[in-house]
Amino acid sequence: MTSTLAQGQSAPLQVTIKDKNRIQVGISWDTGQELVKEGFIIKKEKLINVTYDIDLFCCVYNADKEVLCAVTPENASLMDPSEQIFHSGDNQTGRISGDDEFISVNTALLPENYESIIFFALSHGKTFKQVNNSEVRVADGISDTNQLHLDLNKAADANKDGFIFVAITRDGAAESGWTLKNISTFKNDADVSDWGAEGAAYL
Repeated sequence: MTSTLAQGQSAPLQVTIKDKNRIQVGISWDTGQELVKEGFIIKKEKLINVTYDIDLFCCVYNADKEVLCAVTPENASLMDPSEQIFHSGDNQTGRISGDDEFISVNTALLPENYESIIFFALSHGKTFKQVNNSEVRVADGISDTNQLHLDLNKAADANKDGFIFVAITRDGAAESGWTLKNISTFKNDADVSDWGAEGAAYL
């Protein structure tokens, strides 16, 4: 069942306690249509099919809120140094069924100095409100059950192209060893010089 975890709230990270304690953070979107004008003297309107390019990425922090590494769709950064966080790869169209991009995390096997991980999304050339059916989720890696699911293009502040989604932070009191925090904050990429530093403010 999808959690009703509100913006700013935290709850124990729900994960099947088995082997790697894997979670999947995914983003999905669909192709769409846009109205364009053609012609010089007699202008006509025409619907054209369009694709969108969204990137999902995450930053890993130590206990001092310093960025240790980032996992992104770029080939050189598809996996963290511990090889327990990995990205599915770059999708520039949204034509894949299910999660168009996702990051898998083996939470039980992460190095001890990995204190927190924050997940972000960037939409290139469009705001999230303009992208067709843009959604993000946090799911259990075994059952694929969502703990948190959000429709981005329906959010009130979705007229921006950057999004800080969630943070997971170590928590010895939680069965999984981690707490999930719903950040759900939109930012304009042009206003952010360093997404890692921007995310640290929410830890």
